Amino acid sequence: KTELRHSLDVANSLIKPLYDAANGNDAPEKTEAIALLKRLKYGKDGYYFGYDGNSVRVFSGSDTAKIGDSFQGYKDVNGVYLINDLVKQGKAGGGFVTYHFPRQGQGDTAYPKLSYAIWLEKWNLMIGTGFYIDNIDAAVGSARALSESYIHSTLMIVFGVALVLLLAIALIVFILPNFTTS
Repeated sequence: KTELRHSLDVANSLIKPLYDAANGNDAPEKTEAIALLKRLKYGKDGYYFGYDGNSVRVFSGSDTAKIGDSFQGYKDVNGVYLINDLVKQGKAGGGFVTYHFPRQGQGDTAYPKLSYAIWLEKWNLMIGTGFYIDNIDAAVGSARALSESYIHSTLMIVFGVALVLLLAIALIVFILPNFTTS
């Protein structure tokens, strides 16, 4: 969640001078800001998206499909009205929404995704970004397996050292009395 906020803060910082200079919703600065956000990417498949207050798509990364279409009635496979919820969270001062959504350019299969959105009142625009949770789950699984491997190795080393010390102490206990009596 911190990384999502940070990513959106970076994007917002990039367009903030344009936003501050703009006089309204149809300002040329808004068009310039959207052009910047469309090109801005991060990681393997990170991009930014924007919708107006009526859940109409303004931009979605560099994808030009469905620009101007309303997503007000759009639900994911679990019935989440994801765009409406993102607009609502953005207007509330920023917030997260979890939903299922297809990866850009990879067909219609929906994957679990967590997104964060903010609201730009002057432009009647929600901007957001998100990442696919299954990527995180895979990374956590790999990290957990590696961690368990290290723990197992460390325990084996500790056990081995303890066994050697125990044998050394036993040897000293048996040899020392015999050595001092001679």
